[in-house]
Amino acid sequence: MGALGTTEQGEATLAVIRRLLDELEATALRAATLEQSALKANVLSERIREQDAGIARFGEKLTEARNALKKSEARREQQSEDLQEKEKATAQLIQRLDERILLLNEKLAEERLLNGRLSELERRFTSREREVENLTGNHAKGAIHDERSAELKEQVRRQDAQITALLGKLKARSAGSQNLNHALLGITGELINVAGAQTSSTQRKPLPRGTEMRDFGGLAVAFPENEPGVDYIADVIRKEAHFPLKSIQLLTLALLGRPKGVMIDVGGNVGLTAMPPVKLGLVEKVVVLEPSPANCDCLRWSLEANGLGNLVEVHQMAAGDRNGSTSFAMTRSSSLHHLDGHHPDNAESICQVQMTTLDELPSISQAAQFPWSFVKIDTQGAEVKILRGARRVLEARSAMFEIEFWPEGIRGLDDDPAEVLEVAEKYFRWVLDGKRPALGLRPISEIRELAAQIEPGRHTDFICIA
Repeated sequence: MGALGTTEQGEATLAVIRRLLDELEATALRAATLEQSALKANVLSERIREQDAGIARFGEKLTEARNALKKSEARREQQSEDLQEKEKATAQLIQRLDERILLLNEKLAEERLLNGRLSELERRFTSREREVENLTGNHAKGAIHDERSAELKEQVRRQDAQITALLGKLKARSAGSQNLNHALLGITGELINVAGAQTSSTQRKPLPRGTEMRDFGGLAVAFPENEPGVDYIADVIRKEAHFPLKSIQLLTLALLGRPKGVMIDVGGNVGLTAMPPVKLGLVEKVVVLEPSPANCDCLRWSLEANGLGNLVEVHQMAAGDRNGSTSFAMTRSSSLHHLDGHHPDNAESICQVQMTTLDELPSISQAAQFPWSFVKIDTQGAEVKILRGARRVLEARSAMFEIEFWPEGIRGLDDDPAEVLEVAEKYFRWVLDGKRPALGLRPISEIRELAAQIEPGRHTDFICIA
């Protein structure tokens, strides 16, 4: 009985021990679970701290972006105000230019009238002088002749005084015209600078290989690289850094009183004579013929950089007396390339280029189908050939021509310089010597006298007006 009781007590104790072990195991399991939960909580807390830091950084960036946006809006407002000011200044300059042109047109009309009166008085003076000489030589025929001679001498004296007075007026008019010319020249330069400043800061694509760029009178101009002293055009751009305002002035004077039209630039080089007129609104469009690939690449770059691509049409070809192809001599100087035939020793290479006549140009160019107002030809001696291929254009007598006259270069292509003068005398009434604009418009009958005054080896530019 005693042994049985001891056994039962032992089993009860074991049961208690098992229960305690189970509770201990459960407690350990709960402790492990709590530890894992604590670790997870720590990880989540770290992630939350990282997210809070990211949110803070995002907030800082957002603040910076808002500040940058405000600054950008302020700059845009300032740029808009600057643009409005430039547009206003441009409008004022255009108005001043129109007023100057109108005044100059009046001055030129008065000068032409005075020139006509002077010519008539000179003719009458010469006629009277001959009559006086005849009567004086025959004074022995009678006293009546002596009386008539004295009367004619008095008339000649009075007319001589009138001629002297007219010459004085002409000189005064000429001085006034020169002052007006200088003012027009200055305002034209201002207008180019203001107009060019509006496009000079635009995004520009990379320059063509082997070229330089200068901001030239407010516009970006690309030109082939060359050593100083080798290329006249490059030297002008580097040294002067302004457009050939004298040429623009001459073009402005020549276009007075004429409707806008299309300018044809034969031998356009890198665009120094093509861009200013269209930028200033003197012509509607410009069509450029330029055979040199390098010059054409530079010109196209400049047109795109200055926003003029839709106003200037470029054709990489030469002009001449037939359609087809021709040999073209490339020299170190981009301004001295020429049709193969003269000065072959200065050519570094000869290539084949396309050639057209000016009469056939409208079939190639959309712009050239519109009325032509101005034709500039500067081709190192090929002018005679180009004029032969422009008979229909000349006969229309609607366009003015600026023709480079370089006798030596013309003879180098086996042509006669006199043919240029014959064409001018046939189709035009007035001529302006581009190298001596102070002489003013002269009757076309004086073009041979002007040509005879050119020094050997030199050249000039004749602006011929119908």
